[in-house]
Amino acid sequence: MDCEERIVAVKCRLYPNSEQAELIEKTFGASRFVYNKLLEGYLQTGNVQPYGPLKQNYSFLSEVDSLSLDNSRLNLVQAVKNYKSKKAGKPKFKSKKNAKQSYKTNNVSNSIRFSEDYRFIRLPKLGFVRVRVHRKFDGIIKSAIVTKTKSGKYFVTVLFKTCVYKLPKAERIVGIDLGLTALLRCKLYHFNGSS
Repeated sequence: MDCEERIVAVKCRLYPNSEQAELIEKTFGASRFVYNKLLEGYLQTGNVQPYGPLKQNYSFLSEVDSLSLDNSRLNLVQAVKNYKSKKAGKPKFKSKKNAKQSYKTNNVSNSIRFSEDYRFIRLPKLGFVRVRVHRKFDGIIKSAIVTKTKSGKYFVTVLFKTCVYKLPKAERIVGIDLGLTALLRCKLYHFNGSS
């Protein structure tokens, strides 16, 4: 069988402890701060600057995952490209009051991985966080997006590259159309207990 590589996303519920939840909140804030500061600079100069100089001026940025800050910059670069090509409107400042908060991080040197029993996921700066996985999967983890919903629940969406096998093409196609009335008759017949 032929194998086709695909990027697949799996969303899982996260259960961080209080320290991990605090660091997640700091990362949301730092990612939003970097995006807004770089957008402010873009509106003044017409260029998206690197975020490195911000780290020198704002020490709290070194407390969080640096890849999340880099992804904030990449998000702004993409928003500017979409605006210039008229695919989207002008980039807007991100608000703390937004119902959904999120940040993205990348898997570098196995920095994102599941424990053997899939009860924990390791995320950069956070360490192992308890997680509920509905199904196990095979593949190479590329990145993870941590989100918090309006109700205060945390989730992680893991993107991984996996191999999907194509089924062989069928030589003949068979279709059966019972129709809605025939289906309803079958259900009523079964419901009435008729034999």
